[in-house]
Amino acid sequence: MGGIPTLALDHSPAWDAQLLTWTDEATERGFRGQVREEFQILTFAQDGLITGFPAGTRFGTSNFAINCPIVLRLD
Repeated sequence: MGGIPTLALDHSPAWDAQLLTWTDEATERGFRGQVREEFQILTFAQDGLITGFPAGTRFGTSNFAINCPIVLRLD
């Protein structure tokens, strides 16, 4: 949790939403599941296995943000 205030100074509660969809090639090859890791997602986009949403659009921002502040921190 390196982005939490007091542990690191790069924390921001505003997250850029980036919706994606699997390509037909990806699902035919068995790539169909949840992805969470940034570099894995970027590699899939670079390799043409995912696109932005709606399908076929360029992967990137979906032009809305998610507000996800840390509400309580237990030590």
